[in-house]
Amino acid sequence: MEGPAGKRKEERARELVWQAAESGLPAAQNEVGLMYVHGKGVDRDPVEAVKWFRMAAEGECEVGRNNLAFSYHEGNGVERDERKAAKWYRRSAEQGFGPAQSAVAAAYLTGRGVQRDFDEGMRWLRLAAAQGMDDARRNLEEVEARRRSEGW
Repeated sequence: MEGPAGKRKEERARELVWQAAESGLPAAQNEVGLMYVHGKGVDRDPVEAVKWFRMAAEGECEVGRNNLAFSYHEGNGVERDERKAAKWYRRSAEQGFGPAQSAVAAAYLTGRGVQRDFDEGMRWLRLAAAQGMDDARRNLEEVEARRRSEGW
């Protein structure tokens, strides 16, 4: 949004998001977290972002759960913790969020944050691919091709 009118609209939109977040709307809480991640209308603050992602996650927001998981995965605003990342990715994935399903698949296939389990990883990879996640589709094709060529 360019110019003064665009700037006013952007500021008004941020105000509405803040109001909704403060009233407890999980999707808005996730948006406030993203504002802190990207420094949109606020100073960048990964610790504050995690606070808002956690509220969104606890409010059943699958994207908030995914963003909280990513924060733990990267150690952004919290101490890096693959177990907590896997837990929150799984909770988001169970709600049907494709990117989280891909992350859960990767966790099981590599043993990051969970006990390595090829079959469980493949199950999540198939779910993510069925949702149209391109990375999951490519990974699934690659694993299936290796499985056929190596006979396992």
